Amino acid sequence: MKHSTLLLVFGATVFMVQNAYANGQADPVISQQKEVVRDDVWVHHYSYMSAQELCQSGIWDAITGHGPDETIKRGEFVDLLLKVTGQEPPEALFNKEEELTRAEAAKWVAELTQLNTGIAGQLKPSFQDLENGDAYNDAIAYVYHTGIMGGDGTRFYPNHRLTRGQAAVILDHVLMRMPQMAREISFEKVEQDLPASVQSLIEAHKKEAGIYSVSERGFRYVVVTAGEKPTGGYSVTIDRMYETKHAIYVEASTKSPEPGTFVPMIITYPFAVAKIKETNKPVYLLRNHVIHPITK
Repeated sequence: MKHSTLLLVFGATVFMVQNAYANGQADPVISQQKEVVRDDVWVHHYSYMSAQELCQSGIWDAITGHGPDETIKRGEFVDLLLKVTGQEPPEALFNKEEELTRAEAAKWVAELTQLNTGIAGQLKPSFQDLENGDAYNDAIAYVYHTGIMGGDGTRFYPNHRLTRGQAAVILDHVLMRMPQMAREISFEKVEQDLPASVQSLIEAHKKEAGIYSVSERGFRYVVVTAGEKPTGGYSVTIDRMYETKHAIYVEASTKSPEPGTFVPMIITYPFAVAKIKETNKPVYLLRNHVIHPITK
């Protein structure tokens, strides 16, 4: 009978040790390693990667059960946008259960973000379906010049109802731009003597790529996991952290093995841990960069 041994080393949980050389093949991006969005209807949709990123960032946990071409309600979209931007909800939001248009979505994005559009921001986009003097035109120009929303080249479709797939792309685009709206904060990487609560957190979530946190001894420990990997040689690094009044954002990177290097043929679960001062703010993961070493 063969036995498998479970080993815990810093940065990776591994088992079934053998050795081999890394072949230099591209590793799938972290959001594909363990699928969060499992509905077949999403997999081949243009918004699939954005939906994956939002799930693993901790922003959107209600993707499944809804198709990407279904419309999204006003209340849900605004709540998600508030989470992404780390802001408090408005005092009153009317008609939460109604659908919203693409133009209204642009208006909400413009109101809740403060991105620099530069000189281009003074120019109106040349969409043929925008009426002169429309109240939404400035917001549409803003989301267009910041790259958050677009059209098909000639039309914006301002009166079309916003779909869940479109919402996923918009929210993902806003999330990627959060470092421009937040301040960078310091943090401490933790490589040994992990508290038991942190070890338990890693063990519970090691198979799923994502971000998790727990409070311990006056600190907030942040764990970024890369999910299951087929060999050794992978590593996760927490690169930067940002803060707004109501949220913490984490930038991380996952590195694949160097081509031609000798790596153990093991199943691994790479992770990285950092700690910041205690806070009750939610912690969200910005897009996790995957570093593929160049094959010489």
